[in-house]
Amino acid sequence: MSSRSWSPLLLLVACSPLLACSSDPDSGSDSSNTTETPTAQAILESAGAADPQTVDGAREGAQRWMDLYAAGDYAAAWELLTQTGRNAVSQDDYVQGEQACDPDPGTPFTITNVQLHDTSMAMVTWTRGSASGNNVIRYEGGQWRWELSVEQINRYGQGVDVMIASC
Repeated sequence: MSSRSWSPLLLLVACSPLLACSSDPDSGSDSSNTTETPTAQAILESAGAADPQTVDGAREGAQRWMDLYAAGDYAAAWELLTQTGRNAVSQDDYVQGEQACDPDPGTPFTITNVQLHDTSMAMVTWTRGSASGNNVIRYEGGQWRWELSVEQINRYGQGVDVMIASC
């Protein structure tokens, strides 16, 4: 397993044509599957209530973002970025960049550790396929939100086409 720290951008990038990214019930999914993946809307609605400023609250907040990203719903994942991240990159650019660069579309994240630094910041350690990494999440407006790394913000700041060319 590699120990590189993948940026959320690189982890959330591509929705493969082979991956069903629609939450539309008529999208051709097998209705015999009794375990349903939560829709982006359901995940975002669950984010409506204030998260506790605890390790468990941070874990739940990180998992919401990870579930959206792994499902290829980069637009909804963008909604759960910190304000700094949303200010740094438009939702359209984020979606385009992540669709092009996600190294492992459809593969879920597993949280291996959450360390609360204080009541407004936590470090999440995760694995996804053969990748592993750490990401900061911050408590803003009653929710734990995924923070883009400085590297990601800088890459998007060069323009989405440049960012995609470098992934």
